[in-house]
Amino acid sequence: MRRPAVLALALVAASLPAAPAAAAPPEPSDYTVTFPAGRYCDFPLLVESTSKVKVVERGATTVTTSSDEKVTLTNVDDGARTTLRLGGTFRDTLLPDGGTRTISTGRVLIATSATGVTFYAGRSEALRDADGRLVGDIVGSGRTVSVCEQLG
Repeated sequence: MRRPAVLALALVAASLPAAPAAAAPPEPSDYTVTFPAGRYCDFPLLVESTSKVKVVERGATTVTTSSDEKVTLTNVDDGARTTLRLGGTFRDTLLPDGGTRTISTGRVLIATSATGVTFYAGRSEALRDADGRLVGDIVGSGRTVSVCEQLG
């Protein structure tokens, strides 16, 4: 008689906690934007990106993960360009004073009016005030390349 064994297995399975739903896959995130001269570089900068992005909120922290990202950056004035393969994680944590602490890992681009557009391979950390302004320097370990200098 197999029925009692099958029924017993079904009851055990029913009493186990449900497995968490499969996490949603990353979503395509393609964009093209041109930043005016003086915003990040001394020249207008065209940014063309294709990637997959996933955003997860965990309390006061938002984790953004990008993968398979291809970014082409072009100096609009003279046509100089570079294409980068990126992929990494940004962890933005809201601080009690309204500011944000951002830790990035992987191969990422970070743009600020103070430092321009910089490629980071490794880990970097930045603090921003409640208005989004950079507080102090971006601190990082690993390789950095100034995209504005490379294209200028």
